[in-house]
Amino acid sequence: MPTPDRCIDLGSMLKGSIRQTSDRQNFAGARVLIRELPLSDQWDCSCGINHYWFGYRPTLDEPGRTVYTCMDTSSVHVAKRDGPFLAAGARFGIDWKGAEGIVANFHFHPAFIEEVASSLRLDPRRLHRNPMRQLTQDDPLESLCRIQMREVEGGCKRGSGFFEAFSRALATTILQSLIPTQPELERDVRIERAVQFLEQNFRDKISIDQVARVAGLSRYHFFRRFHLAVGMTPHGYLTQCRLREARRLIAHPGGQRSLAEVAVQIGFSDQTHLTRHFQREFGHTPGRWRRQQQH
Repeated sequence: MPTPDRCIDLGSMLKGSIRQTSDRQNFAGARVLIRELPLSDQWDCSCGINHYWFGYRPTLDEPGRTVYTCMDTSSVHVAKRDGPFLAAGARFGIDWKGAEGIVANFHFHPAFIEEVASSLRLDPRRLHRNPMRQLTQDDPLESLCRIQMREVEGGCKRGSGFFEAFSRALATTILQSLIPTQPELERDVRIERAVQFLEQNFRDKISIDQVARVAGLSRYHFFRRFHLAVGMTPHGYLTQCRLREARRLIAHPGGQRSLAEVAVQIGFSDQTHLTRHFQREFGHTPGRWRRQQQH
C-alpha cells in the first residue's frame, strides 16, 4: 500500500487555476476542485500522489489533448475529455497542449477508499496492480461527476450530507468499475456466516479455528473458500473490521479515549499493534488520523 506522507497533494499544484473547491464541507474523505486550466502546461509528480485522483471534463468538443504518463508502468493515456483514475502513490506526468477549459478534479483520501471498498467487500489493493486505469464515461459515472461538479460550482449549498453521499456514490461506482467482483458461484452461506461472526465479535480474542467451526468447514477448506469469496484471508478481514472501528472511535468528535484504550477495546493487544496495522493499511498513524479529523 502507498505511504501518503511521502507523496504530494495535487491540490497544492497550479493553485492559481482553482476557481472553486469543496473544502468548506470539512469532509476529509473526498475533495473536489474545479479548475480553469491554462492553454498549456505540465505537471511532474515523480514522488507520487497522496490520494486517489480522477479528472472529469464536462464538454466533449473542447480543443487540445492531455497526455498522462505513468512512471511506474510506462503506460500512456491520451485524453480529450476524461482523465484516467490514478491510485494513491502513483508516479506520473501530465502534459497538455491547447486543452484549456474547465475540469473537475476528484481527490479521494486513501482511508475513504478503504472504507468504501470494505463495505463492498472489494480488495482495494487491486487498484495498485495497475496504478493508472481508464474509466469509461457512461451512466452513472457521467451523471455523478456532473452533479458533483455543479454542486461545488454552486458553493455546495445542499450541505455536507449531500456532498458526502454523492462522494460515496461516486467512489462506489469507480471501485465497482475497476475491481472485479467474485463470481456468483463463489457465494457461500457458510462463508457469509463466518463473515457475520467476525463483524459481530472482532473486539474479542478470536482464533481462526473458532471461525472455521462457525462456518462448519475444516481449517484448510475454510481458508480456501473464505479467500475465494471475500478476496482476502480471514485474519486480514478480522484486522480490517478492527481498523474500521478504530478509525471511527479515533475520529469521534466527543471521543476522549486514548489510543491505548482504543487498541484494547477493538481487540488489539496494545497501542503498538494498532499503530503498526493502522499505518500499514492507511499510510499514516492513528495520531495523524485524529488530527486530520479535528481540522
